[in-house]
Amino acid sequence: MTAVIPQADLVAMRARAEAATPGPWQLRLIGEQRWTVNYYEHGFSFRLAEIHGFEDHQADADFIAAARTDVPRLLDAYEELRTLSRELAAEVEAEYAPLALLAKARAAGLLEREA
Repeated sequence: MTAVIPQADLVAMRARAEAATPGPWQLRLIGEQRWTVNYYEHGFSFRLAEIHGFEDHQADADFIAAARTDVPRLLDAYEELRTLSRELAAEVEAEYAPLALLAKARAAGLLEREA
C-alpha cells in the first residue's frame, strides 16, 4: 500500500497545526475521572480540553496532549522523506536512463541483441 498524502492535505494539516495554541500541552488529572489538557505560559495555565470518564479515557487524553508536538514532527519527517524519495528517484532515473533507452530500442527491433 502506498501512503501518499496529497499536497493539499499536507498544507491543511500544517495550517491546523500552526494555528493551534503553541505547545507543549500537558495532561493533568483532576479528580478521579476527569483530565484536562493545559497550556502554560508566563506562569498561567490555560485549559484547552477537558475529558470526563473512566480510566479508559486517559489514553485519549494522552493522545490529545501529545498531538500538539507529535503532528508537526510527523509532518516534518514526512516532508523530509518525500524530498529524499524524489531525489533518489531522480538519481536512479539519471543513472539508468541510457539502459532504458537501449531496452526500448531493442524492443522496437532497432538494435540487434548481442550474442
